[in-house]
Amino acid sequence: MGSIRQALVLLGISAVKKWATLLAMADIDDKPNELLVTALVRAKMCELAAASRPAREREEFFTTGMFSVVDALLDSPMDVVLASLPLSDEVKDALHRRQGPKGVVLSAVLAYEQARFEDLKALVPPGASAQEIYTESIAWARQAGLELEASTAAEPAAVL
Repeated sequence: MGSIRQALVLLGISAVKKWATLLAMADIDDKPNELLVTALVRAKMCELAAASRPAREREEFFTTGMFSVVDALLDSPMDVVLASLPLSDEVKDALHRRQGPKGVVLSAVLAYEQARFEDLKALVPPGASAQEIYTESIAWARQAGLELEASTAAEPAAVL
């Protein structure tokens, strides 16, 4: 792809936003790569947990998971970081207070990470299991990480 317009047409605005976020987060050199992997896995788990919701809401669930590590990435309290980000109040409440549907799902994702399996009701949509969501999220995060490494190694014009 040779331009941002081509990227938007081929990938869609949502996908381009996700990749821009990933690229920005990956550019923080003094942080362990595992923090980015955690963000990717949480984002995908939140999105998959919202599988029965409209696409726009699933994107916000993804964003909630992705930004759940932003305080650690920036070495700043979550409320301070959130004050400077153009996120919806609902996403901010989910990140800071674990309130609303997104906050409930994020809490369930964090519970899964901590092996508190009794708290997973909000994570699993009908017809799925927490293990399936986690496994799919890990696979997706690995693939996204590989693509991210490849795109940062390429020339900027080749990325877009």
